[in-house]
Amino acid sequence: MTTILIGNPNPQMQVPHPDPALAALGQKVGVPAEGLSDSITTVEMRPDFDDPEHVELTLSTKNDRQLANLAKALGPEHRKYAVGVYEIEHLLSVHSGGEKPDWVTSDDPAFAAALGAYFGCPTTAPAGSPP
Repeated sequence: MTTILIGNPNPQMQVPHPDPALAALGQKVGVPAEGLSDSITTVEMRPDFDDPEHVELTLSTKNDRQLANLAKALGPEHRKYAVGVYEIEHLLSVHSGGEKPDWVTSDDPAFAAALGAYFGCPTTAPAGSPP
């Protein structure tokens, strides 16, 4: 299983929606996590996120312009990680209020390189952070 560590500059926590009707439906909103100015978000990717057959099948549809554009932006070098980068992009909207990571690292250096290229951030953690 591939693990990603993300330097999160804007940690969020999910709280019930301020509109009571939406809160009753289970809707939540993200708010800055009190007392945290940055944190490390750890993500374990599902085993087949970079399986070439799975990725090509997922990218073969025209149903998701955002995914198609992301794959195009990654280019051939990082294409096999398009689905994983897409999933991390969506995760960041919840965990960091959409802000890009300060840094990323992974036990899969090629995936870390794809994430770093996409987000424009370093692929090593600062001194004192987990490896």
